[in-house]
Amino acid sequence: MLIQKGLLAIVTLWHLCAFAAGGVYVFHAYRVLFFGGHNPAGVRIIRTADWQLWLSGFCIIGLGVLTEGFDHYIANPKLLAKIIVIVTWLISTQTIRRYAVI
Repeated sequence: MLIQKGLLAIVTLWHLCAFAAGGVYVFHAYRVLFFGGHNPAGVRIIRTADWQLWLSGFCIIGLGVLTEGFDHYIANPKLLAKIIVIVTWLISTQTIRRYAVI
């Protein structure tokens, strides 16, 4: 149990760092939007941050299921909403990437 909670803390830190990387890119995207000067390397950064967020999010859910049990985890409406948001986000961003003009 202690090892699982330690892993959960590490994965949560990973998730936080990926979120921060995505936030930095959003700041740069606004800068480009209002002041110009598109940097193509930024696309790679946001895709990496997205994948890191997805992977760490799924790890957090997996460790939660491992720690609390599947029935307890799914019975909590807040955690069920988290799963729905992550899956919807994954599907929508992959659809946008597939059909985007970029």
